[in-house]
Amino acid sequence: MLLIAGVLFFFDENRVKDLFNDFHTFLPGAEVIFDYASSIGIKISNKKVIENGGMDKSSYLKWGIRNILEIEKWNSDFKVISHMPIFKGHKNMKFSFINKIGMHISDTLSIMSLAHIKIY
Repeated sequence: MLLIAGVLFFFDENRVKDLFNDFHTFLPGAEVIFDYASSIGIKISNKKVIENGGMDKSSYLKWGIRNILEIEKWNSDFKVISHMPIFKGHKNMKFSFINKIGMHISDTLSIMSLAHIKIY
């Protein structure tokens, strides 16, 4: 079981594919849980977090994917076991109304999500 949190965004898609293919080569049977963003999520993060935080373009996030099932097309041995919006289950907790709206928008637009894949 591999857990990758907050890392894959910084690589371009080809590097993410290479990494998963390396898992396939060296860790067959591995399961990977990771967070991912949509292309919209990447754009928002780059504008609101990176630029407004005073960081330069070398800090930009690169990889985003709208439909996580696309990963199965990268390699026939990659299988998405599950995926879910990142805020699923948290909206009933004690957050402000504004935060709940933001969570709802994020989940509806698949801005940030979690995935669990198996690499055969």
